[in-house]
Amino acid sequence: MIGVLFGVLVLLVQAWPDQGKVVSTVEKGADFDSVRTYAWERGIEPSDKSVGKLITAAIDAELAARGLKQVDQPSADVIVRYDAVGNTYVDLDELQRATKKDPNAVAPTKAIGSLAISMHRNKSPDRMWRGHARDVIDANPTGREASIRKIVALVFSTYPKKAK
Repeated sequence: MIGVLFGVLVLLVQAWPDQGKVVSTVEKGADFDSVRTYAWERGIEPSDKSVGKLITAAIDAELAARGLKQVDQPSADVIVRYDAVGNTYVDLDELQRATKKDPNAVAPTKAIGSLAISMHRNKSPDRMWRGHARDVIDANPTGREASIRKIVALVFSTYPKKAK
């Protein structure tokens, strides 16, 4: 399990996109027109289960907009997974300016989320498509859903079949 986790983290770091950008790969010759159904495979999920549910719902919506239907794994055309990691970014320049005015100033921070979504044919480990984006996530629960939908839509902007 640790080896798999390390492998996924290495993949995420190797193709680390700039903030607000997507790194995407598509298998040459992959037939996306034949993909009608999908099932989920567990990936690296956020520790906050509510965030995981928001990510899953946003991905489900994007796949449905492309005509895919979720089914049980044995009958699915493809398997979809996501890997999500987050970190906190401290703007050191802003902190330096703030501490000049107030030595007790609190460091301004931003939550940055990294989301990789991938798809492979059922019963085959060969990946058909993978998109990876990194962007700011609203730390406030009321804005978090919109932030997540934005990142998921950004990743799906590179999916070979456009939404209907």
